[in-house]
Amino acid sequence: MRSCEARLANQQFPTFIHQIEPQTLRWLALEGLRGLAVFLVFVVHYTSFLQPHMTRDVRLLEITAAFARAGQSGVDLFFLLSGLLIYRSCIQENFDARKYARRRLVRIYPTFLFVLALYICTMLTFRFTSKLPGPAGRDVLYIFSNLLLLPGLFPIVPIITVAWSLSYELLYYIAMPVLRMTLRLDRWTSLQRAFLAFAAASSMIVSGMLGFGPNFAMIMFPAGIIVYEIRTGFGAARFSIPARHLTDFLVLALVMLALLYCGIAEFQLWPCIGVLHQNALQEIVVAITFSLLVYRCLFERAAAYSVFSWRPLRWLGKISYSFYLFHGFVLHACFQCLNELLPNCQFGLIGYLLLLTPVLLASIALTWPLFAFVERPFSLAEPTNLAVKPADRAFGL
Repeated sequence: MRSCEARLANQQFPTFIHQIEPQTLRWLALEGLRGLAVFLVFVVHYTSFLQPHMTRDVRLLEITAAFARAGQSGVDLFFLLSGLLIYRSCIQENFDARKYARRRLVRIYPTFLFVLALYICTMLTFRFTSKLPGPAGRDVLYIFSNLLLLPGLFPIVPIITVAWSLSYELLYYIAMPVLRMTLRLDRWTSLQRAFLAFAAASSMIVSGMLGFGPNFAMIMFPAGIIVYEIRTGFGAARFSIPARHLTDFLVLALVMLALLYCGIAEFQLWPCIGVLHQNALQEIVVAITFSLLVYRCLFERAAAYSVFSWRPLRWLGKISYSFYLFHGFVLHACFQCLNELLPNCQFGLIGYLLLLTPVLLASIALTWPLFAFVERPFSLAEPTNLAVKPADRAFGL
């Protein structure tokens, strides 16, 4: 049965089917990339929770703040991967809008609703943690706006802190099939579609620098489209790069430099340009370097592919959605315990680094039941009415 499904996936996606493990139909490096993305996000919130316990050394606070700013690029990587994968799903000739919509809802909501209910119960039990505005009518409206994933697109504080990004994901999930059907993108050439994506990203950057555009992170969605088209469309032969280890090492080095740049960008490296322009430049740097990384990991089997096929990183990537939604709750509980047990404890840089691993492992361990009993059976199962294709299963769609 597996071999038949692997052959079918090969027919559907021959350009990089060698990246998919035939026994499990998993795209190995994709899971590793998701693991990196969710780890970066974890660093942001870990730093935020630990900050009150850190020594009041200005240099130390600047270093850890730089870690947190670099970690914010984890959401950018998630957006880039979504841009590529959702576009791939929508551009297929046999695209079914109803199955697509049902699959997207099933993929997002079961885990989100469970974590949201947990947060609401906690806020009602421990009022000091509550974000509910009160009175009851406003509470209901506030919860309903979170159910619709409006925070992020509108100035609404999300109940689940990281859920603001789901607003942009949902917007892209809706926009992509609408564009596909209204513009009939499946009839366009690959070069035309790539140019449209580039024009969309450019318009987002320009409007953002003028002060009225969307979040700069939105450019990561069209960046994913461009990566897909370069490999599978107009650039499939022209831009094929030999899978040399040196190339991958250079790409990995560029990604590290981009993360470093994100960390220190707040120090006004370019005083001659404004804050919005610096934010745009930072997002462009991240988009280019992450695009190179994703291209090398997913479409070439060399060093980058091996690094992101590392089993622990893949395992974190496999539970990344549950971890993404739930790790803030676990961090809050961990640091509440730390406040009670060691109220006056202060950490330096070594303590910051040493504590990161046990807190990360605790977050993973406490997230696993959510993945095992909610996400996997309700979102990753293969109900016959959705007819999940082997290729889609490989991409985690």
